[in-house]
Amino acid sequence: MDKKRAFLIIQSVVFVLAVLILSFSAIRIYRDGMARRAEDPSAYIYTKETATAAAAPGMLTAFFGLGISAACLILGIKDENADRPVTDVDTDMKKAGKNSWLTGKNLQYTRLAVIIAAAVFIIAGIINGNMYAIFIKAINICTECIGLG
Repeated sequence: MDKKRAFLIIQSVVFVLAVLILSFSAIRIYRDGMARRAEDPSAYIYTKETATAAAAPGMLTAFFGLGISAACLILGIKDENADRPVTDVDTDMKKAGKNSWLTGKNLQYTRLAVIIAAAVFIIAGIINGNMYAIFIKAINICTECIGLG
């Protein structure tokens, strides 16, 4: 494996790690906030202090990833396949044949898992009360930025 490819792999791993850390931090903040809300119904789930403390490791990892990206830019390291057009998924699956794990039933199960995960997150947002806040933001965008109403 050449050094350029290793650099790109490390960059990808760092960003995936940052996303995982930030995701688990958000879940922990929500869990702790719900516990506070159970004790005091008027308490906020998210506070600046808890968000800052929980997001610090993920943000440090993300900044490290940005540093690696800057180093790649300075050194001229880039993915050679980035400028190629995206090929058709069906064509790629035909090329892969039966050796690919993302064919047939596995593809259907993957699609089903993504749909179920989306539904769970939408329901969690509704239960959390974020539906109203997002609706207000959507109204503001339509009326202020786009000029409707």
